[in-house]
Amino acid sequence: MKDSEISKLVDEAGALDAECKEKSKRLAEIKRLLQAEAEARPDAHQAGGKGGMHWIFDGEKHQVAVTFPDPSISLREDAVTAVKEIAGEDFPQLFDREVSFKPVKAFREILSALLTKAKAKKLLKLCEQTPSPRIAFKAR
Repeated sequence: MKDSEISKLVDEAGALDAECKEKSKRLAEIKRLLQAEAEARPDAHQAGGKGGMHWIFDGEKHQVAVTFPDPSISLREDAVTAVKEIAGEDFPQLFDREVSFKPVKAFREILSALLTKAKAKKLLKLCEQTPSPRIAFKAR
């Protein structure tokens, strides 16, 4: 591709990016207004197919559905003791124990200090996830 073609693409993308940001702001504002209206009309809520409630309203060309999902269930770390006390011996039937691992801060530095170069490289390859490139535009 020629530099002039790239320049045109950059300018077009920058303009589209600015337009999308502006329209996204307006869309977020409209969604807030519709959510507030849906919350103000609980008598118009309908049961949802997968739980929760829905408020549906028809415009002339489009329809909106504001969904109020059922609360999710999780066990906060600060509530474990109280929950165990209430559930008693039934606690194991109500909750599965999960263990997860996340890398420590300064993982790469600690890794290279602890392991040989070959082992560190192998371990790092197993743990790394390559992110997608990010593209940003700004007006000049």
